[in-house]
Amino acid sequence: MDWVDEYSHNSFDLQCLLNSFPGDLEFKQIFSDIDEQIEQNATSIESCIKEIQSEVNKQCPDVQLQTSTDCFEWLTSYHHNTSKSPSIPHGDLIKFLKTLQDFLKNEQNQEEMILDLLWDLSCRSSVSFPSSLSETCFHLLSRTSLNSVEDHSSVDVKSVWDDIRLHLRRFLVSRLQSHNEINNSQQKMILKNQRIQQLLFLYPESEVIVKYQNIQNKLLAKLLQNCFPSYSRDSNLDVMAHGFQNTMFTLYSMIKEDFDTLYEILAPSSTVKFIKETYLDTVTEEMTKFLENFCELQFKENTVRVVKTSKSSSKHRGAVHALVTPECPRTGRNIFLSFDELRFLSQVIKSFLKLENDVQELFEEMFLLLKMPRNTSGIVEKSNKEIVIEKPKAHKTSIPLEQLLPGKEVTLLDFGWRNAFKEVSLPMAHCITTAVENFSTKILQQEQNEKSSAVSYDMNLVTVQQIWQDSHMFPEEEQPKKIAKFCSDIMEKLDTMLPLALACRDDSFQEIRANLVEACCKVATAVLARLQERGKDVPSKAPLKNLHILLSTAVYIFQHFTHCNNLMKETTKK
Repeated sequence: MDWVDEYSHNSFDLQCLLNSFPGDLEFKQIFSDIDEQIEQNATSIESCIKEIQSEVNKQCPDVQLQTSTDCFEWLTSYHHNTSKSPSIPHGDLIKFLKTLQDFLKNEQNQEEMILDLLWDLSCRSSVSFPSSLSETCFHLLSRTSLNSVEDHSSVDVKSVWDDIRLHLRRFLVSRLQSHNEINNSQQKMILKNQRIQQLLFLYPESEVIVKYQNIQNKLLAKLLQNCFPSYSRDSNLDVMAHGFQNTMFTLYSMIKEDFDTLYEILAPSSTVKFIKETYLDTVTEEMTKFLENFCELQFKENTVRVVKTSKSSSKHRGAVHALVTPECPRTGRNIFLSFDELRFLSQVIKSFLKLENDVQELFEEMFLLLKMPRNTSGIVEKSNKEIVIEKPKAHKTSIPLEQLLPGKEVTLLDFGWRNAFKEVSLPMAHCITTAVENFSTKILQQEQNEKSSAVSYDMNLVTVQQIWQDSHMFPEEEQPKKIAKFCSDIMEKLDTMLPLALACRDDSFQEIRANLVEACCKVATAVLARLQERGKDVPSKAPLKNLHILLSTAVYIFQHFTHCNNLMKETTKK
């Protein structure tokens, strides 16, 4: 019997295994997906070949590639020819370079012509000027015998070439700086693209990036100088918040221009690194300095406020002395933030969130344009199938950037602006609960006073603003059109605090989000209790129409908090 039981058990396992295999329809779908993927790869390769043909035909008029075979043959021969650049007699080379050197010194505004000449010699005659002279022509010095006569000719060539490059570099840098004054964005990008390519012809990529980075840093410094003024107690927070918003918009325009200028020239990882180091890191550093000054001033004002209060309410000199001693700890718990100050910080964070989202979409667009991830094997991985098959639709969740960038490149996208808020995050977490409770209690008290002063209480109504145009969570016919004004006032103030919760990633802003959610729960409970209380007045003390208003308001509260909850879930996944 044992073997029978064992056989039955094994048969059952085998049957389960067979049942787990895909059926005919599943196999057809799998093969169909594979065929579609192969077709997409073929289309991508064909598109790349056409781009190569177009670029070669444009750059080299004497070469006309008509077919894919012509393209492959030209690439093979080009690689062979470039590895064997023509041998130029040293005398001719030094004579040519010195002629160029003298021409640049004695003639004005001839840099464009010299650049075109060097470019044509490099493209059409395969003459290598830039790095080859410093790497191949001068390594012979190290091979000479100690007993041989020194030959300084190669050093002369390098010296002359470096002088020519320096002259042309100054010209190109000057042009790049002047191009920043052009208002037409498209024209500006085209001209800057051309200048950077000319610099890359003369110097290694790393040196060109550093030089262009210095140019853009000066331009960015002027922008941020007006954006981050010294904070004082007399500063208009609304005006400052509006200034931050405009600055972030301008900053993104600069990022977009440089992105469009560089991504066709540099490798994707180099483009990402340039944007991060030039713009994102700089604005984070400036924000850190601003918030340090902000916290310092808040700490001093709070200390003075506490000292004055202590002097008027207490005679304990020791306590007062302890408050004003230099040893008083400067911790986040010593800073009190009002609702207006919390709203200001929330608006600043909202601007950073928008910039972060826009930059991320920009990089996702770049890698989607490449059609496939940048990997050494050139094979499209299964996990990135969606990238190759179709671009994401507007109503679908965008593909996470981690799927588009291989390991090392993902780290380059880190935008560490949240680190700037470390010092002020603890005061925000501690003060947000009090601020929310204070303004909600005040609004509820105002509503109570209006009700007490009226014989027959008609609730004040407001039309609900459509702030969720992109949200299809609730059908439009199910969304309330008019609600009680006191509820709208509370929700409007709560919405100004929402960016503080949406900024939460991992451990950052975690306590702020938790405290805000807790405060929202208390507010929702208080508002619903008020609605129930007003419902009891119908119809004896209030008109019947109030009942419809109360129901609409309750539905609005539910939909509003549901929408906020979903927004927080989405940001947590990013």
